[in-house]
Amino acid sequence: MRIAIIYYRIANAGGLERRLINYAEYFRKEGHEVHIYYVKKDTTIKLHPGLHLHRVPVFGLHSYTRMQKFGKITERILKRKKYDFSLSLGRTPGADALICPGNHRGYMQATGKGWTRKDRMQDKMDAEAYERSKLILAASGMMRNELISLYDVPPSKIKILYPPLRAEDFSAKRKEERPALRKQYGLRAGRKTFLFVSYSHPRKGLPLLLELFRSLYGRDAELLIAGTALEGPLPSNVRYVGYVNDMEGLYAACDFLIHPAAYEPFGQVVSESLQMQVPVIVSEATGAAELIGEEEGIVVPGFERKAWIEAVDQALSREWNIVPDFANRKGLTVAQHVDKMMQMTREITLPDS
Repeated sequence: MRIAIIYYRIANAGGLERRLINYAEYFRKEGHEVHIYYVKKDTTIKLHPGLHLHRVPVFGLHSYTRMQKFGKITERILKRKKYDFSLSLGRTPGADALICPGNHRGYMQATGKGWTRKDRMQDKMDAEAYERSKLILAASGMMRNELISLYDVPPSKIKILYPPLRAEDFSAKRKEERPALRKQYGLRAGRKTFLFVSYSHPRKGLPLLLELFRSLYGRDAELLIAGTALEGPLPSNVRYVGYVNDMEGLYAACDFLIHPAAYEPFGQVVSESLQMQVPVIVSEATGAAELIGEEEGIVVPGFERKAWIEAVDQALSREWNIVPDFANRKGLTVAQHVDKMMQMTREITLPDS
């Protein structure tokens, strides 16, 4: 098949950027002719020469106006080129399948922020992409519900497709290195370590976590924060370790992942942790909560500190024994994910727009 993948940026950072590369390589290895349409590309990325790259020149003062123009151009390209299958990774209309990792109305509603011109433009691009794509692949049931309630998307046009996980990148065998890894990160013996990974601290729940661990002072529990830099003093039982490249090793060093997000369409850190057999504590506003079994973690209702203290106490008081290979069991491997995507695309029957 001739396949087109559309996304604004080719880079190593970010979940969608990694998915673009994973999709392209998977389709190529399966023998398909893969074309990628983009605006920006990180010069350090070396893609297989068998992939066909098409840079789309767009101009505009703001990033969102350039994105809008990119969507208009690629929609015309898809109509003209007649690919066998086209996949958009977000906010560009006209593709056979559109990945929906989140939506702007849901984000604004959850965060309570005031709308700016940029927000209105992003929302407009979302709405146009949902309207003029044949199939929308929602990152979770939570996203599917928001597409229906906030954008009036017909339910028949939406399928739930959880984000894929490169299972080979997260091997629980790294736990054999646990003593050395804990020493590397300065983790004390006998103390349980809760890991928080975030690049958007307020939305992911850091203020609640800092309040929570202040109240847990004196217990054999600590919080380790990885990701975006922090400002201001931290409680004595909280440490920031910066940006970590070896996430596999960091998961293996810690005892739990904690993720009290106020709004999280899916939460890749949850599936990564469980693949590493590390139990999780997440908010009910996390899309990946749909996948968590009783033996894998705790889903906390609401954001009252008392409920989160009880969840931490429960986590510390029980034995956890997570069944191996979470990604394969839940159908999250890249191969399983793409197979589901193609099957969903074949099943969808919509009138021509």
